[in-house]
Amino acid sequence: SQKSLELWQDEVRELKERLEAKFDVKVSDEELKNSIRLFNKERELMGEIQNFMKLTPPPMNGKELHALLYGNGFIFDKAEQISDLEIIVNKLKECVRDKISPVHKDAKRIIITGCPSGGVYDKIVPAIEEAGGVVVAYENCTGTKNFSNLVDENDDPISAIAKR
Repeated sequence: SQKSLELWQDEVRELKERLEAKFDVKVSDEELKNSIRLFNKERELMGEIQNFMKLTPPPMNGKELHALLYGNGFIFDKAEQISDLEIIVNKLKECVRDKISPVHKDAKRIIITGCPSGGVYDKIVPAIEEAGGVVVAYENCTGTKNFSNLVDENDDPISAIAKR
């Protein structure tokens, strides 16, 4: 509801103010907008990578997808991260163009859902893929949930963050 959104916007604004006070910094709307653009670019690229998994066969297997999704969270320089993701997208486009895939076209397609994904990955994904299946999506905090829904770059930054 509108009332809930206003409450959440107040909470996001209060968090910003507390972080500014704790770290003795001022975060401008322009800095927030720049960060929103960077994170949206990351979301777009990660979404594009995940969209490759819709293809039959996909240009990578679930093990590779998980390594990419999980490892992406440990690259803290966003410019470097975006550059790396652009390289990966281009390599995947080449694989699709050249019809290169580690996955058989008849592999059973599996979606992993729920959190956390670390234990699921270690126990389930190798077994699925050794049995001839392929994990094509992780519908959890490591996968699609983290990269769907862009932040509106034309809205007030605090409001846009709260709405996302």
